[in-house]
Amino acid sequence: ERDSLGLNIPNYVEREEFSLDDLKNWMAFSKNKVKLFDYDIFDVVNFVNSFSAFQEETEIVVKNLHGDLHPKNVYITKLFDPRLIDFRWSHRGHALKDYVLMESSLFLFSLPHLKTPIEKMLTAITIAVDQFIEPKDDSLPNALSSALRLIALIRKEAAKFCIWNSKEAEYYCSLFLVILGLIQIKGANTLAGLYWCLKLAKRIEEIYRNDKNAFKPCGRVSFLKEGMTDDKREENTIERD
Repeated sequence: ERDSLGLNIPNYVEREEFSLDDLKNWMAFSKNKVKLFDYDIFDVVNFVNSFSAFQEETEIVVKNLHGDLHPKNVYITKLFDPRLIDFRWSHRGHALKDYVLMESSLFLFSLPHLKTPIEKMLTAITIAVDQFIEPKDDSLPNALSSALRLIALIRKEAAKFCIWNSKEAEYYCSLFLVILGLIQIKGANTLAGLYWCLKLAKRIEEIYRNDKNAFKPCGRVSFLKEGMTDDKREENTIERD
């Protein structure tokens, strides 16, 4: 089967896990490389160094985080009231991290357990990348349609902490880096993650080509709320990464 990017999808996609070697072999077989800004993401050292240098030139919002936000860490009470659990990884960091962790966990960990067909999942991922605001497709299976609606809510909340000229670029850069790390975790749907990285890399570069100022902050922004005490003001101001 050949998807919209011209990639050959291997016949062994039903396997639960892929190793990094599996991915490299697939990339060699399909004659494709996963690149962002001309760097091969599987050349880990060079990629991390180059992308980290890029990040250091940007500004982000820093806040207190849950640190491991995914569906299994959301507990629903008998009154259907959601509660967060497991704060072992809580820390102070990039405000978008919790949001992109939740979004990426849907496709990489939650949906695969529902035996979601891989081709439908790749279609949903394509929609999620192409439609940054309110991705939607009611023709997909219920689980995927619901996932897209949840992603729309996640992004709406995350956008409040985006300060780049392009909220889409800021969110997608964060999402790209998180997915890149998650696909190497045991149990992740690595094929979906790899496909997602490819689509995001193409979209991020497209935004950059169209507007090189898209990755720059749109000015000093404050998220100070009315009545906020002085000790809370520092927590909600922008910090340099």
